[in-house]
Amino acid sequence: MKRILLTIIMATVVLAGCGTEGETQSKNNTNVKAASEVDLNNYVFDMTVGDFTEAFNAVAKKYKLDYLHISELKEDSNMFQYKFNDHLSMTGTVDSTHKIQEVMLIGSGGFQKKTGGNLMIAIIALIMTTNSDYNYDDAQDVIKDTGLLDDDVNLQDFEGATVRNRVKYRIKIKNNDMTTFGIIGAK
Repeated sequence: MKRILLTIIMATVVLAGCGTEGETQSKNNTNVKAASEVDLNNYVFDMTVGDFTEAFNAVAKKYKLDYLHISELKEDSNMFQYKFNDHLSMTGTVDSTHKIQEVMLIGSGGFQKKTGGNLMIAIIALIMTTNSDYNYDDAQDVIKDTGLLDDDVNLQDFEGATVRNRVKYRIKIKNNDMTTFGIIGAK
């Protein structure tokens, strides 16, 4: 089990190495741009579905993650969904002004070598999308704070969360088969 987790971590290290040269790296930056603007509407970030699609695709392009490119994210009944492949999808909620309130990645297949690596990279890309001032290290720190990378983690059944600047990041693994990672405003 630890070997699988190490493989996933190595895959994420590859993602970090794919950044643009000369890129400025922020150290221990925990400011979430729009989190300071969170009000009673519980916005995590001030984006429409179109803005989110553009930002997510920019992260995917920057790190050469073609399999994470969103072709079209359609909003329907205050929700949106997108299926990347048979093992990875995304869903979210929007309010009446079409601003995103919550985003969740859903992965199946557990943390097997390929599906787990793709899921971990998608989680990092989502964190970086919703926090434009975060770099790879900041996103990895969020994952560490949930407890997922702890030495004694049980990948069969795991639930962890962390809150940074009124933003809650939550990950849940069930039977090492179904994983959800969500971002929502914390009260």
